[in-house]
Amino acid sequence: SGQTVVDEAHLLAADVRARVDATVSDLRLRTGDRVALVVPRSLHGMSVEEYAARVGRRFGFSSGETGVLVVYAPRERAWRIEPGPGLERVFPREVAARLIPRSRPDGAADAVADVVRSTADVLIAERRESVRRQASPWGGRPGWPVLIALGSGLAAAVRALA
Repeated sequence: SGQTVVDEAHLLAADVRARVDATVSDLRLRTGDRVALVVPRSLHGMSVEEYAARVGRRFGFSSGETGVLVVYAPRERAWRIEPGPGLERVFPREVAARLIPRSRPDGAADAVADVVRSTADVLIAERRESVRRQASPWGGRPGWPVLIALGSGLAAAVRALA
């Protein structure tokens, strides 16, 4: 609960922050899932994986709330997309890893907003596919092909899955 964007590094300009906030709000309304973004000043000597796990527990994702934590540490140029316990099957780490940009040194703030948008797109598409599979008399197929129809940031991630 509470704040969903923590920008300790002061990386996000007001317009980028507004885009991220709109994405997070839209996802919450459409699916009930939550995406939280943390941009720390530093990882304090931890790996990005350890930092994300600690922040995720403190943020409440270990208490049954479904959500995904996005961490970008600009000093270390390290990314982590950490699905909470309720979303590990829906949002496997392999998919999360493919959403992380390869390199974008001059556009880090925009990259952060794009990753949050792509994360939300994956969750929305999977929820839709889950409903379709439940309604299908044949049980449906895995949901990842439906992602092709989504935004341009996600299109690159989908191509990487092929």
